[in-house]
Amino acid sequence: PMSLIEAFTLGLPAIASDVGGISESLKTGINGQLVEPRDVRSLTNAMKVYLLDPELVEQHSREAFSTAAMRHDRIANCGKLINALNIKKEHH
Repeated sequence: PMSLIEAFTLGLPAIASDVGGISESLKTGINGQLVEPRDVRSLTNAMKVYLLDPELVEQHSREAFSTAAMRHDRIANCGKLINALNIKKEHH
């Protein structure tokens, strides 16, 4: 899901299949559109949502950026990883 995080960091809503934990960050109607894997109709309908309502793109863009900031901050996530691994910080 790295491309999803990259899109969100740029403030872009995403259209993606619900695979590999995508749905943990991408919420249909909030910051993008989840589609069924290998379902052309689902993908087409998701694209139509944005084509028919450009203001929704702006709204979802703001939420996408907010999601990236809250869930995918590099420094915060590294701190969580260090804490989860119970690694003691060395003092030099």
